[in-house]
Amino acid sequence: MESALRTEIRRRQTALYSFYGAVAVALIVVVTWWMVRPRERIMPALQRRVTDSIVSWRCPDGHAFQAKGSCQRMACPQCGRRADIAVTYLCPTHGDKPAVIRIERLDRSRERLSEVSFRRGVWRTVKEHVRCPHCGLSMPPKTERPFTPHPKP
Repeated sequence: MESALRTEIRRRQTALYSFYGAVAVALIVVVTWWMVRPRERIMPALQRRVTDSIVSWRCPDGHAFQAKGSCQRMACPQCGRRADIAVTYLCPTHGDKPAVIRIERLDRSRERLSEVSFRRGVWRTVKEHVRCPHCGLSMPPKTERPFTPHPKP
């Protein structure tokens, strides 16, 4: 009787050790795969920068002109005041929203929209999305390529 009990205990211990051994081997295999797998480099999508094209500019006096894009404000050729880039956004509720924007250079190859103004002298910092000044909804640019020159009125 005692030997049958010892045999049963040994059989259970062997089964338990086999289970833990299989789990340990599986864990070693997974960790090894995770450590030696080739890392996928996520490359940012190639995007045109504002400095790569001709854009529409508008000065505080309302003069509009086209010139090469820049992260710096440009002097208006008519009055000499500093102009900002003109872009039209499209609110799903309120329609077209003409605006002027300022671009911030992050490094040699990256730029980002930093500020937007829908009214003269009232600037809003842009965190992620440009929001409608009336309803707060996120607004995309009206055109697929917002930095192409606007047609003259």
